[in-house]
Amino acid sequence: MNNKVMNMKKLKYILRGFIVTLLMVSCGDSFFEQYPNNSITEGNHYKTDDDFNQGVRSCYAALKSMLSFHQSELAYRGDECILESMAVSTQDRYNIDHFVDLPGNTILVNIWNSWYNGIY
Repeated sequence: MNNKVMNMKKLKYILRGFIVTLLMVSCGDSFFEQYPNNSITEGNHYKTDDDFNQGVRSCYAALKSMLSFHQSELAYRGDECILESMAVSTQDRYNIDHFVDLPGNTILVNIWNSWYNGIY
């Protein structure tokens, strides 16, 4: 009976050693490096002149989409639009008109988000 117990203990040690060895060999640094394969990056896209032109056009398209934000900001910062009194729905425009820049101003937040989207 002691022989069976000893054989079971040896078998456990052998299995543990095998599992540890398998784990050490199977994981390398490349296992943790993940590259997005469904997005356009500098390494996989800009190979031809047409690819470069497409990238430039997309940058200008982002700037073009921001035009409405700039018009509303400039209109209220200039003399085109004047808000004498504030209502609940016009508080953000009223603050822009009176040069009060608060972090919760949705118009300014949308402007900054558009700029950083264009940078992205």
